[in-house]
Amino acid sequence: MAGVSNVLGSRTPLEEVLRIAKQTSAYTVLDAVHTVAHLPFDIQKTPFDFVVFSAYKLFSRRGSFMYGRKDLLQSLKPYKVLPAPEEPPSNWEMGTRDQSLFASMSAVTEYLSWLGDEVQPLVGGKVDAYSGRRRLLKAALTWIEDYERGLSLAMLKGAHGVEGLSRMGGIETYGVTDPAQVHLRVPTFTFNILGGDPIKVAKYLWDNHAIAVLAEDHGGFYSRTLQTYGKSIAVRASPVHFNTVDEVGVFLQGLRDAVQHFKA
Repeated sequence: MAGVSNVLGSRTPLEEVLRIAKQTSAYTVLDAVHTVAHLPFDIQKTPFDFVVFSAYKLFSRRGSFMYGRKDLLQSLKPYKVLPAPEEPPSNWEMGTRDQSLFASMSAVTEYLSWLGDEVQPLVGGKVDAYSGRRRLLKAALTWIEDYERGLSLAMLKGAHGVEGLSRMGGIETYGVTDPAQVHLRVPTFTFNILGGDPIKVAKYLWDNHAIAVLAEDHGGFYSRTLQTYGKSIAVRASPVHFNTVDEVGVFLQGLRDAVQHFKA
């Protein structure tokens, strides 16, 4: 199950899904690709059997990581190269490890540790159970979750006199759009301008406002989510913690202009 939808920004009610899964004795695998950059997460306390994420979503380079319960890593028999050891973790890894991937993740960890040190006074007692670098990382992601909630509110309600996605006419936004339910999402927003081709909308925003958004004409962001809305393509805007409310305002101004352009 996905912890957070990479299309809608919606947070999955994990406790409820876990309860259902455990009733069937299923293995539980958390797809945390779109979770790890937005929410605090303690792998040592996870109730999931496996957790996977890709480093590029965590400001690194492409490359995947997996956590698994020790007993399952030992009892399950993964496909592996013949000379690889029989014991975990090596039997789960396809040959030589990618040292450049670990180097880039090490740099990300240092950055988040620095950020955590800067914001510790802002997160109060939320990290009191942790110490050392774990405390710093927990502080960073706790602050990121709180800060990005403000970005989500600005995207939905508006900023600097420009109406947001929940109020702007000519826009079809998917996922949680009620500002009162902003705690159920992260600031990843997928939308379409009515009457506008998503590829052309993305190009218009870049050419006229230097705003980079993504519109995929294949794969639907590697997700079937858009199919539930009867769509095969849409535009995605993805603010993160180093963006500002001012930048959200600039984005909304550009989007309002694009709505008028494609309406004409």
